[in-house]
Amino acid sequence: MHQGLGPKTGSCGTLALMPKAPQINLIRAICPIVLVAILLGLSWVELLPELDTVTLDAQQRLQIRFSQSSNSKASELLPRLNPVIVGMDDQFVDQVETPIALSHVWIAKLLEALASAKPAVIGVDFAFPVKRFDSIYLADNPQVNFHQRLIQGLANASRSVPIVAIKVWDSEKSDFSPIHPDFQNVLDSQPGEFEAVTSAMFCQDVDGMIRTLPDSVCQPDDTEHGLANEMAVAMGLPGVKAGWIDFSIGEKFDYIPMMDVIQASERGDKAWLSSRFEGRPVLFGAVMQNMDSHFSPHPLAAWLGDTTYVPGVLFHAQIFRSIVSERGIKALPDWIPIVLTLVTATLWWLPSQRLFELSVLVMMLSATVVQVLLIHRSLWLPLSLMWLCGASLVVLRLVFDNIVNLSEKRRLKKVFGGYVSPSVLDGILKGSIDGSGQGKEVEVAILFSDIRGFTRFGEKHSAEQVVQLLNDYFGRMTRVVHESGGTVDKFIGDGLMAFFGAPNSLLRPATQAACCALKMQNELESFNQTLEARGQQPIQIGIGLHFGWAVIGHIGSPDRFEYTAIGDTVNATARIESLSKDLGTSVLCSKAFAERMNQEDSIPVDKHFAEFPNLGNLKMTNFGPQALKGRADMAVFGMEMKR
Repeated sequence: MHQGLGPKTGSCGTLALMPKAPQINLIRAICPIVLVAILLGLSWVELLPELDTVTLDAQQRLQIRFSQSSNSKASELLPRLNPVIVGMDDQFVDQVETPIALSHVWIAKLLEALASAKPAVIGVDFAFPVKRFDSIYLADNPQVNFHQRLIQGLANASRSVPIVAIKVWDSEKSDFSPIHPDFQNVLDSQPGEFEAVTSAMFCQDVDGMIRTLPDSVCQPDDTEHGLANEMAVAMGLPGVKAGWIDFSIGEKFDYIPMMDVIQASERGDKAWLSSRFEGRPVLFGAVMQNMDSHFSPHPLAAWLGDTTYVPGVLFHAQIFRSIVSERGIKALPDWIPIVLTLVTATLWWLPSQRLFELSVLVMMLSATVVQVLLIHRSLWLPLSLMWLCGASLVVLRLVFDNIVNLSEKRRLKKVFGGYVSPSVLDGILKGSIDGSGQGKEVEVAILFSDIRGFTRFGEKHSAEQVVQLLNDYFGRMTRVVHESGGTVDKFIGDGLMAFFGAPNSLLRPATQAACCALKMQNELESFNQTLEARGQQPIQIGIGLHFGWAVIGHIGSPDRFEYTAIGDTVNATARIESLSKDLGTSVLCSKAFAERMNQEDSIPVDKHFAEFPNLGNLKMTNFGPQALKGRADMAVFGMEMKR
């Protein structure tokens, strides 16, 4: 049995000596198709968009940090387009001691005070009453009730400034709650193409965050009119109907307390009012944190620090910023991410694993760079579909290729297990033995064994009997060599050559070789009993052992080679084995081998020679220097276990 490895095939990954099963090829072919279909299905049921929103948040977070460090986008937003927040806060509620629902007079005064400063537009994020309050009169003017005073203030303010108010959704009636007709009529009488009473609804994502411009998709009545959008239209600016809020525009909002505005008007401080509101869009609403608050992916309120649970009026303000700066983030057509995903999927069929992984990485990085560049132009390219496809394909390819490689390794072991020793085959499959043809000089223990008188046995028996005996004998002895940690190099007629210490290094190569020789003697006794049961004569063997340097590697031609050991140590071992018969001993070793065994005594015994834990029981017979054919005399020792 030779250690022939056949034609040179390179690394073990290319040792595809057996064709892959058709079903494996089929599975490999349809893997990307099935994966893309699954991902498209997940995208259809809106599971993947959540990943896109996380990415969008992260990119805007980076933009905000960049804007804060460079003041880039904040400076681009002109003051006349940056809304001023007037807030109804806790201080106001504590000061007036009036229920918020009965704040008619204060709201009227606020609207008149704001109008006197000539702002560009006033947005009221505060629902006007749905009914009259005729029975409630002013304490200082019994002729005017709350209802009349609010109508009066609204009318006075709307004559000089466009006012946009909100309406709220009544989920029980599945309709917007109409404000009282008196207020509706005043607001509708304003000139302009804007909707004076519009929806206050936000588009809330599945995670509870508000990121989207309030278009018709999320409006319960399918309209496209939101507070911020109609404020922009009232200023003569184009409205934006769809997209995402750009949170990177401007800095965090602060607010001017409602009572400060009213008091400035009452004391006639027109300069104070003009400096804050003239020509500016104004938004009035509640700024108490627990009243009409929503979750934002980014902090919006300067007075709340990094809190992302912020008053709704701030969302209207940020939406307004996005609209008037024409930076409402718009999504690219849906077919673009699908095409990118399909292109990524086609990389699956690249022949090389490394080329495939590199191509997927380049594809994903390139798309991400494009995504970053587009977000600065207020365009959004969703990439979660492509990212998941690429990452999943890489994992699937690794899993699939590992399964195929394991399958091929099993086939190789099954086919070549009888041609090479397990240690050699494992080295081939792991790539440590690569067929490069480069030999390596290693200190090894060499074992030669030979059946004595086998020529006469062959003359007396048929060829079939000779082959049967050799196969049975070599089968037993090969198992012993492998169990002892050795590598069978070759069979030469009725002889066997093995070495210990390559391709796997051993702590005690000489000791393991000695134990192997003794085990072979024990195995021979069992084998001879089998021969006697067949009516055949028992056999005897001689074993030679030597330790030294040998060249281990592939020997032969590029088309046919063996993994073998060559060198003077190998030749000397063969001579020692031949000498064993003349000296009347079954196992003969060199002095170098015996000295190596003596050095190894301090090394713990391992499983390969557990049957002979005490090598001190060895009987070593010193035969002194002996003449070896073709070389100088060598001291040799007979070896056997003490009986």
